[in-house]
Amino acid sequence: MKRSLHPYFLLATFVLTTVLASAQSTNPLFQHLPPDADKIYHINLPAITSKVSWEELTSVYSMTQKASDPQLMELLKDPSTAGLDIHQDVFVAQNIRNPYDSGTQTTILFHLTDSAKFISLIRSKSKNLKTFHIAGKVRVAGIDMVACSWNDKLAVITIVTKPAKVVAAAVSQGKKAITPVSTAFYTLAAAKKSVAALQGYVNSPYTTDPEFLAGFSDDADVHTWSAQGAGIAMVINMIIKKKDPNMTKAFSKMQQSKVHTLTAFRFETGKLTMHTTANLPADSLALLQKLNTRPFNPDLVNRIPGSNLLGMLNIHFDPTAITDILNKYKMRAKADSSLSAKGLSTNDVTKAFKGDFVLAGVAPSPASNDSAGGSSSKQPAIYFIATINDLGAFMKVANKLNLAKPSSPDSPSTGGFLGKLKSDYTLRDNILVVSANKQLTDGYFDNPNRKNTALISDPVRDNPFSLAIDVKAVAA
Repeated sequence: MKRSLHPYFLLATFVLTTVLASAQSTNPLFQHLPPDADKIYHINLPAITSKVSWEELTSVYSMTQKASDPQLMELLKDPSTAGLDIHQDVFVAQNIRNPYDSGTQTTILFHLTDSAKFISLIRSKSKNLKTFHIAGKVRVAGIDMVACSWNDKLAVITIVTKPAKVVAAAVSQGKKAITPVSTAFYTLAAAKKSVAALQGYVNSPYTTDPEFLAGFSDDADVHTWSAQGAGIAMVINMIIKKKDPNMTKAFSKMQQSKVHTLTAFRFETGKLTMHTTANLPADSLALLQKLNTRPFNPDLVNRIPGSNLLGMLNIHFDPTAITDILNKYKMRAKADSSLSAKGLSTNDVTKAFKGDFVLAGVAPSPASNDSAGGSSSKQPAIYFIATINDLGAFMKVANKLNLAKPSSPDSPSTGGFLGKLKSDYTLRDNILVVSANKQLTDGYFDNPNRKNTALISDPVRDNPFSLAIDVKAVAA
């Protein structure tokens, strides 16, 4: 007869096993991550190098660089010559939530095999490296708003930037934005942050947050962790050259919420897979569901001319959800204020588009050549495609932003949808197509063929934002 185990014994065994497993799996670098970081990147070098050798991994970079720095080339071949440990993981932590008021701070943490070799390399590359004397037996040095602190096992590099408002104020007064005094001040700030990270933080959210700990515990090659709004803030910063302080503060407020997005990347044979999760409150979930009500339109991709699609960025969403999001975070008035300088409003923008946007790259065809008016046969053709909801509203937006004109590197002031890149466009059937020249954009509509691509998968169809790349085609 079998004897059953006492339930309390089973419970105690389960709890003990769970605690031990947690203690064993928690990454020791978690305690060194700055608590104020709103973006965390984890590079799992052991997992990556188990799939691709270090030589293969670095060969691409080596081939693109001139051999002007033999020491750097040797370092790439064998990082151990600089005391770097490529058999353990690397973390990058960023605080970029408020670049206008506070600047940005980027902290890089990595393991060492020989600290003497590492600092010898640092000093050989930076002759004016300044050593800081900070309380405690801590080794730290820096230059030009970059600082490094280290011990025998770990190194921390911190890079800081000046607040945008400080730079703007100096420029408006005809002063230099970067001076020796200000550089020394921010270099010291970087040194202090490096030392704090090296010593570790007590009760950091990155050692206690169950979602973070669970998300970073698997064997993915790369992990990212970002605050809500960080992605859209980054896009806005890239698109809008002249930053609006009110808009910057609004995005900062959004990112201060406790909602985060976790993304895991895995490099697999012939493909890169990406899995993103976010735990959202009920009201945010309702907005996301509305955002995702517009179905994916495969015909926008399938009619692109050319034989080999290299990759594509797809966005398909309900534009009216943008207004709801702006209202939720009390950003509507600020957005309208920023747009009013151009004679526009958020209603103009959301009314102009249906919500389908595609950016795609197609492998060059042997038939395309300069004499035919196409791009060089060595260059891929880039297509930007958008569906138009209201032609009048769209033309208003395009004209106000000075976009509805062909552009080229020789005449960047004319604007154009691709900025300084040479571009032209065709607008037909409420579809806008932008590419390098009129032959390509007209060819999109005149193309009688429709081809299915393996890049259109279920995740692409089901998600409002997706990026798909044919790694084999790109490498060919």
